[in-house]
Amino acid sequence: MSIKVIEKSLYDFLCEEFKDTDYQIFRGALPVRRYGEIDKNTGQKKPFFPCVTLRALSSRQVTEGMDSYDCDATFEIIVGTKNEDYIDNLYKGEEIRSKLLTKVYDERGWAIREDKEFKCDLYSDEFGDFIFSRITFTVWDYPVEPEILKEE
Repeated sequence: MSIKVIEKSLYDFLCEEFKDTDYQIFRGALPVRRYGEIDKNTGQKKPFFPCVTLRALSSRQVTEGMDSYDCDATFEIIVGTKNEDYIDNLYKGEEIRSKLLTKVYDERGWAIREDKEFKCDLYSDEFGDFIFSRITFTVWDYPVEPEILKEE
């Protein structure tokens, strides 16, 4: 397993949690609007906001002796809303935090590292007419073992 699998399962978790809302879920970054991205039902351009964006920030592995590894991956979730939805933005950040922390282990293959900081920045960054809040957290990652250990 790899960080790719963890990222996919976190993305699936977010999609499931927000399936009955008007929030869109993105991976990596907000998409760039391309010509032709039109809602087939309304004929209008699809709105990007409100949204939740999942990004992998880092992955690390430390060898702690023979066949013992400390591995984790850090992710961020960015909640984007319009300025008038400031309170909703903060509420969604808290909602995501509580859902992730009450589900410490997920059967899809990720587990929150409780010994690392789980940070939900409740201040908001303004960019034009939009507000972004940021959640950062760390999950256990899967170690990469040296070839010599695999042969034994």
